[in-house]
Formats: sequence, C-alpha cells, structure tokens
Amino acid sequence: YMGPADIQFAGATPKIQKVDIDSTVFCALDVEGKLWVWGLSNDFSKQPVSVRGVYQDCAAGHLFIAAINTDGAAFTIGKWGSSHAVCPSPMSVEGSKPLKIVSACGTTIIVVDRDGFAYSAGDSLTCGHGRATAVMTRVAGLPSVSCVSVGSRHAAAIACDGGLWVWGDGISGNLGIGRRVREMLVPSLNPFFAERKLVVTSVGCTRGQPRPKRLESAPFRAGQEGPRLHVVTEDGRLWISGTSHMEGSAAFCKFLIISGTSQIAEQTHWINLLMDTSTLRGLTFSSCMELCIFSLKGMQFFYPS
Repeated sequence: YMGPADIQFAGATPKIQKVDIDSTVFCALDVEGKLWVWGLSNDFSKQPVSVRGVYQDCAAGHLFIAAINTDGAAFTIGKWGSSHAVCPSPMSVEGSKPLKIVSACGTTIIVVDRDGFAYSAGDSLTCGHGRATAVMTRVAGLPSVSCVSVGSRHAAAIACDGGLWVWGDGISGNLGIGRRVREMLVPSLNPFFAERKLVVTSVGCTRGQPRPKRLESAPFRAGQEGPRLHVVTEDGRLWISGTSHMEGSAAFCKFLIISGTSQIAEQTHWINLLMDTSTLRGLTFSSCMELCIFSLKGMQFFYPS
C-alpha cells in the first residue's frame, strides 16, 4: 500500500469528475469534458495527455481506453480487438442511437445508449451474450439501465426501476445471489434487493481472481484480492458481496451491509476510504484490485502497491 499520491498534469491541474484504471492503463475525465489518458503500455504516455474532443464518459480496459463524446459517439484508444490506434478510433455499435455510458475491463466493453439499452463485446464471462464476441451488439434480456459496471470476472447493471442485474463467474460469491455459481453468462435479476424492495443507485465490480493469492508479507495480510460486488442503495447504505481476506481467501455469497469505518477496514483491508456512510451517495470502483473513488464530499485516490 503506497497511500494517496498526486497525479502530475501538464499545466494547471484540472478538476476531475471521473477516473478509471485497468492493469496498466489510466483515464480521467475533467469537468470541462476533456479526456486525459496515460499508462505503462507503448501506446500511452506515462503522464496524463489530453485527447482531442469533448467527452461525457470514459473507461479503461486492458491496453485500451474507451470513451463517449458529447455527440454520443464511441471511440477506443490503444489496442482493442482489431483496432490499434494512438488517437481516438471510432467504435462500431449496433444501431444508430447516441450513447451516454461506457464501462470496460479486460477485453470487454459495455456501452449504454440514451434510451438505456446496453450493447457489448468482449469475453464470454462479462459481455452478457453467453459467448465471446467482437461485435458490439445489444445485450438481450437486459432491461433499460441507468448504470453498468464491468469487472474482470463479472458485470452488473442497474435497471431504470432500481433493480440490480448481474452476470459472469460467481464462484467467489461475487454475484450476491446467495450461492456460488461458476458461470451465469446472461443477465439475471439479483433477488436480494428485489425481495427487500431496496432501490439500487450505484454499483461497482472489482477485478480479481477466483482463488486469490495470499501474501503473508503484504500490508494487512491481504495480498491479491478476489472479485467483489459493491452496491449503494437509495438509503445511502453500502453492501458488499464476494471474496474477503478477513479470514484468508474465504468468500461470502450474500451481501453484507457495511455501516461504519471500522467494518470497512476489517472486511476489505482498505484504509481511510469511507469517512461517513451517511454522506455516501455513489461510488466508482475501477477494475483494479484496490483503487477506489468514493463520491462523498470530495474524491480520494488510493493506489495499490
């Protein structure tokens, strides 16, 4: 654990509204709609560089950045599928409706149009089609959604009625359906929140392995984390399901409600991330194992060692 660190931008530091990371690629969107990208691969500078155009959303995948401009068009930068470009390359998406939301992890990209319909391409675990595909097509069976999140082994979306839909590899309990399931490759309504009539307002899927390594010498005896699902409900409560290192690599298959700072630190071995759950309105979990941003009164950045 390295603690918080400042990102060095050229010129005046912009006011950032969103940031995302996957493995070695980073992206950030400032309040003026300027997209900043950087990373450790050969296609990216090691310091943030602005990309031409004005954007409304962005996401990081393995060796690429996906972004949507204010006209609703989608682009990729870096290496994704057959596209390999250091400048924004247009992404072909089924249909012609303007897009508004993008999420990515690994080789999967999911976009949402202004009517709330989701389109995706990528690996079989997370694209939601039941099979791997390189063509951005509509995710069948998924209703109109207001939010989507892709992790390395699972994905989730919030329907416009506040219901939570999940799919992917849930062997670590990270789908929150009350049992472990190896492959649930098409979207399914999560029963936990539906049965309790809880409205979901934010969701984040983390990156991780189904059987993460335990590093005894690592800070907080954490090591590599497994996949988890993090949910915020309308009443401001945070819920987590997936792999915990509190007792080794055991997984919990049902949602645990987190109501205080001490429980956050104990369950997930994060430090100083959540100050007051009563102020929690939303969250953004990148696909990286440890980096999280909580939308509280401000933003905090935490980097993995």
